[in-house]
Amino acid sequence: MMIRKIFTLLLMLALLFPIAGFAQKTPVHDDPDATYRLAIDLFEKEKFGAARELFDQITNQISDPHNEVRVSALYYSGVCAAELFNPDAEALLLSFVDQHPSHPQQNQARFQLGNVKYRDRKYRDASRWFASVNVRELNPSSREEYYFKRGYSLFMTNDNNGARQMFSQIRNPNSRYYPPASYYHGHMDYLDGDLPSALETFSELENDETFGSVVPYYITHIYYMQEEYDLLLNYAEPLLEEATARRGPEIAKLMGEAWFRKGDYQRALPYLETYFEQSPQRITRDDQYQMGFAYYSAGRYSKSINHFDKVISGSDAMAQNAHYHLADAYLKTDQKRFARNAFMAAFQNKHDDAIAEDALFNYAKLSYELAIDPYNEAILSFQRYIEEYPRSERIEEAYRYLVDIYLTTHNYRDAMASIEKIQINAPRLRSAFQRIAYYRGVELFNNGDFAGAVTHFDKSARYPDNLSMAAQTLYWKGEALYRQEKFTESISTMERFLISQEAFPLEVYNRANYTIGYGHFKNKNYARAITAFRKFLTGTKEEPRLINDATLRIADSYFISKEYPLALDYYDQAIRLAVLDTDYAIFQKGLVQGVMGRFENKISTMQGLIQRFPSSNYHDDALYEIANSWLTLDNNDQAMNFFGQVISQHPNSSYVKSAMLKSGLIYFNTSRDDQALQIFKEVVNRYPGTPESQEALLAIRNIYVSLDRVEEFIRFSEGLGFANITTAQQDSLTYIAAENRYMQGDCENSSRSFSNYLDRFPSGIFTINAHFYLAECDYRAGNLPQALTGYNYVISRPRSRFTENSLLRASTIEFRQQNYAAALTTYRKLEEVAELPSNKLEAQIGQMRSQFRLQRYQETLALASTVLANEKTPREVQQEAHLISGNSALELNRMAQARTSFSSAMNIAENETAAEAMYYLALIEYRAGNYGQSEKMIFDFLNNMSAYDYWLAKTFILLADNYLAVDNVFQAKHTLQSIIDNYEGEDLRSEAIQKLDAILEQERIQNQTPKNEPVEIDLGRNAF
Repeated sequence: MMIRKIFTLLLMLALLFPIAGFAQKTPVHDDPDATYRLAIDLFEKEKFGAARELFDQITNQISDPHNEVRVSALYYSGVCAAELFNPDAEALLLSFVDQHPSHPQQNQARFQLGNVKYRDRKYRDASRWFASVNVRELNPSSREEYYFKRGYSLFMTNDNNGARQMFSQIRNPNSRYYPPASYYHGHMDYLDGDLPSALETFSELENDETFGSVVPYYITHIYYMQEEYDLLLNYAEPLLEEATARRGPEIAKLMGEAWFRKGDYQRALPYLETYFEQSPQRITRDDQYQMGFAYYSAGRYSKSINHFDKVISGSDAMAQNAHYHLADAYLKTDQKRFARNAFMAAFQNKHDDAIAEDALFNYAKLSYELAIDPYNEAILSFQRYIEEYPRSERIEEAYRYLVDIYLTTHNYRDAMASIEKIQINAPRLRSAFQRIAYYRGVELFNNGDFAGAVTHFDKSARYPDNLSMAAQTLYWKGEALYRQEKFTESISTMERFLISQEAFPLEVYNRANYTIGYGHFKNKNYARAITAFRKFLTGTKEEPRLINDATLRIADSYFISKEYPLALDYYDQAIRLAVLDTDYAIFQKGLVQGVMGRFENKISTMQGLIQRFPSSNYHDDALYEIANSWLTLDNNDQAMNFFGQVISQHPNSSYVKSAMLKSGLIYFNTSRDDQALQIFKEVVNRYPGTPESQEALLAIRNIYVSLDRVEEFIRFSEGLGFANITTAQQDSLTYIAAENRYMQGDCENSSRSFSNYLDRFPSGIFTINAHFYLAECDYRAGNLPQALTGYNYVISRPRSRFTENSLLRASTIEFRQQNYAAALTTYRKLEEVAELPSNKLEAQIGQMRSQFRLQRYQETLALASTVLANEKTPREVQQEAHLISGNSALELNRMAQARTSFSSAMNIAENETAAEAMYYLALIEYRAGNYGQSEKMIFDFLNNMSAYDYWLAKTFILLADNYLAVDNVFQAKHTLQSIIDNYEGEDLRSEAIQKLDAILEQERIQNQTPKNEPVEIDLGRNAF
């Protein structure tokens, strides 16, 4: 039976107002006795102010502290002070009690002190003073007052037994204290559970002027506690009609509960609704559960949800029942996602094991039906059900569901971990294992974990029941091996794929020849590469980019194999396709023509490249090759012209040193020694320590010797600091020894040798080479700061063949070390000097990433556009660029642009990038207040991207925010709890804990039991 609290009855004390003072000043007598008699007369007439003035005069006139008149005056002065509510009343009475313990008024003084404390509501002190009073010495009126006030003081200090004894003394109908004494007596009986006695007492007071309006509420409560629901309903019906606005809701509540206990929920609801409408501040958790259950039992499920949702905080039996009925109410209203969460909460609360079992099964079943299973709860919950309830009547059904989930799940990681724990002893389990392992391998492949992908493809191959999937397993394993640069294994796997059953109908069938071709190309087996690429071209017509690329690789292979006519033919085919790298094909065609001795044709081809692609990365290469061709044709003027164009149009090109050197040789060979010396010296001064500078120095020496000006050469070479012949020979020998070790892959010994070389020859011929190779060894060993020092040295020197690679490495290191400003500067330099298109693209990508990290979002957007406009940008970088564009636009509050970018990223990605993009699209909708659309996107994410833990947790937090925005607190709590229970990263887990704690704290405040308002009863000014 539900225990009910009754309202505490507080008695309002009515005290006499002090009488106004005399209009005239009270006469003063020199005779203390006469003054005393006058003061007593005033006192008896209750003129306490005037009386006190005289009593105080007496105490001042009589100096003898033991004088009887003075002592009596002191007593009456204290009583007057008490009657007048003077602040010194207590002090005066205490002084009297302490100084005159044997005085006849001692007992009365103690009684007065009790009254003072009672009046001040210091009931414990009042009880002590009343206890020291000899009640037999009090007059009858004071005696009744004594019993009531002492009883009330004991009642207020929780001494009900003592209070009962006092009140019993005045339960005489003739006593003015009979009604309040009876009331408190009945109230204590009520509190002590003596309901019959309390009912009898309260019934006696029904017609009392003061308590008649209060006791019906007690009587109603007593009927409820006695489960006399019919009596309650009959008694309360008229009472409800006459009840005050304060009491009406309470009566309605009791009547509603009476109908509830009788099982008539429809008749209970109007009364309970009245209570909820009129007393919203007094609603308790029990009230919410009762209302929810009444609505639920009456079939009004939507309304029941609102009330059950306010009960489920906590871990008691009520919370479990509320969760369970809430889940069923959600099911009845076709809200299966919410029902699923409520069933899990009911299971986790173990008060009733039968409810827990049924809730777990329903949770697992709904997880399967909804196909929304971010943390693989369907599999885990069915496994848990089987483990915890092995003898359940539904155990076979649970097993059937588990196999079905294995065959349909998209959470391949967790499914793989689960299925590997059980014995594969049935055909459906074999099929499930093959499927899960295969798709987990594809998932890892898309994430760039190629070793992990191979492992899972091998696992899938254990059960090759589905021949088409078995064939696809071989194909993707071959691709994964290629990505790991295991070219021979990749080729072998792809060849097995091509002859496997069910391979031919697959879309990727012919793509295998393409991968085989590249494998052979990487292995430098060009004849086999040609065969594989030609097979690919024969088998495909609809992949122009791949056709173009395969054609170029065939041409390259023929070129390397010195089958020049065939190389020319395939380069021409690539030029006609004009899909990608057409400038490269033209340039290569010119090189082939050159090695075939067709220099005029080569010149024409290279000039065609310059005209057709004036901004090509091969522009300086083409100019240089034209110059060389004219040089070969002995047309020195044309050669000088094009070498000059290389120098003037591409001052940062790596060909400048060679162009200058060859220009000098033309001058030298045409006996223009002064011009030759000038340009050779420029090479030596601008590019010290390079092979070109050494060749130029040798030419300078030869010119000076031929002119018999050896002394000039000696002076010139001594001024260089690195050109002493003997020293140069030592320099070369020391360097060559170190370089040989490096070329053999011996970084450990070559690094020591390069360091020794640089110590001995700090301005040596090969300092740039040595710094670069030493930096490369440091880079491979992971010594990035040392490597960066070496690369920066190379970068600081004149342009060499090592400059471009050094810029690439240095910018990469700066970025890795989060020195984004320095990385940005270096990437910019790389873009300026890059001759390889891949390095120029890498420079642009690096700038985009650096600007984004530096929060320069406007610049980031421009660079991302540049990267995306490049046809050679890899697919994974395109995804990243769209993501960076989306985030930058989001920071700039360009929501439309952000949506477009994130949508583009999602459409071309099949990995974590897609997960991140989907999260941000849902976030944009949330920020726009489109909570329904945001939630829809989130569930799309959960259906397709749940393998990515970080973004899964972020999305769950966003889902909780959506729920809170629409006041669905229960679902928000469950969602946050899922993160706390399943996510391992502390960052987002801490965020989820903070959000959940905030919700729980708010619920704690809301669920605090409201205090019942007291019933104030005015017993009259003269009551006590």
